[in-house]
Amino acid sequence: MLVASAYGYARSKRPEGITINHVTTFTLGFLFYWLLPVILIVTPTTDAAEQITNYFSAIPPDRLLGYNISILFCYLAFALGDTLGTFPLIKRKRVTRPRKFQPQLWKLEWASALILFVIELVKVRHSLFTSYTHSDFIARGTLIAVSIVLFSISLRIAIEGRWKFMQAYFIVALALLAAGGRLYFVSSVISLLAYISHRKPIRSRVLLVGGVCAMALMGIIGVLRVHSSASLLLILLNVVTESLFTSFSLFSYLSANPISWIHAPTFLIADLYNLIPSALVNKHHLTTLVDSGLGIASPMGAMHSWVSFNVNFGIIGTLIFMFLFGYLLRINEKMSVPYLMLTGFTAFTFFRDPFSVSLVKNMLEFSILIPLFLEQINRLCTFAVKTSSEFVPSLHVD
Repeated sequence: MLVASAYGYARSKRPEGITINHVTTFTLGFLFYWLLPVILIVTPTTDAAEQITNYFSAIPPDRLLGYNISILFCYLAFALGDTLGTFPLIKRKRVTRPRKFQPQLWKLEWASALILFVIELVKVRHSLFTSYTHSDFIARGTLIAVSIVLFSISLRIAIEGRWKFMQAYFIVALALLAAGGRLYFVSSVISLLAYISHRKPIRSRVLLVGGVCAMALMGIIGVLRVHSSASLLLILLNVVTESLFTSFSLFSYLSANPISWIHAPTFLIADLYNLIPSALVNKHHLTTLVDSGLGIASPMGAMHSWVSFNVNFGIIGTLIFMFLFGYLLRINEKMSVPYLMLTGFTAFTFFRDPFSVSLVKNMLEFSILIPLFLEQINRLCTFAVKTSSEFVPSLHVD
């Protein structure tokens, strides 16, 4: 905890305040999802407490010690990669010519994404304000996917100093809170704060008060969605137990399996199938880690990322992944849509969702591939219009 907190603070602190970057969000997610569960082995309800206690007490002490040592070295590998990222192996040529921004094309794409969002919202209207157990997860997943695309377009426009579309996005995205997508909503807020803080660092006091208010709001929404009477204790527990409920999979995995040193990422390769839109293929037959026969329990739906890393890479492979993750983010640390979205998603989905959702969908597809695809489409359209405008006047009739 001391190592992660010290490095995260050192990378985020500026004389004027705090800048939010990938180290900031990685550190917060690391402390909340990987470290906190082994410190707080209590939950608000008797049944949940009994299940977690049973899982935890069944873990051999050497495996628990191995887990604690492994997460320390995982963070050190990430920090080492981030530090060495200031010395890129390949020097890139700086592009002096500014890239043209075509606002009309981005506005058209924003409007198209908004229409799709409204259509999906109408489809899931029966799931709004319902409890998590009664949610239509497939329909809600489509709504969330469209909202991420809408946010990426809004962020691209905001980078050019046009904020009206971002303001409109957050008004529309309030529907995500009603549909149970609060972590995606918060991730988008973090991405936006990362951009704002790089332009002007945020005062530590302002960030602290805002963070507490945001956690309280998320706790209130969580309590309301489980149709429970709101109280300060329940709001606090709703936030804290997010990491504990995610850790059902961690405790059950450590209870039933030894820690792996090295593994081939067979599950991750199969997860790449998730890049294909659900509307085109049937994904109900896909095997998850819960169905893999490894004794992993995930009654709350979340999957502790340490389990995914150990099953796919083992300890050695995970250390290599963490080093490359920190290194690649550092050398690409710039105010671009992919970097800002990856920074936002690192705080939550990277640590608490299965690879099919976190690495494949949210980070690879929605944070990298789709923003780059939209950027290239706009450049192609701009080039085509420019070429045709230069070619047409040269035509004449003999």
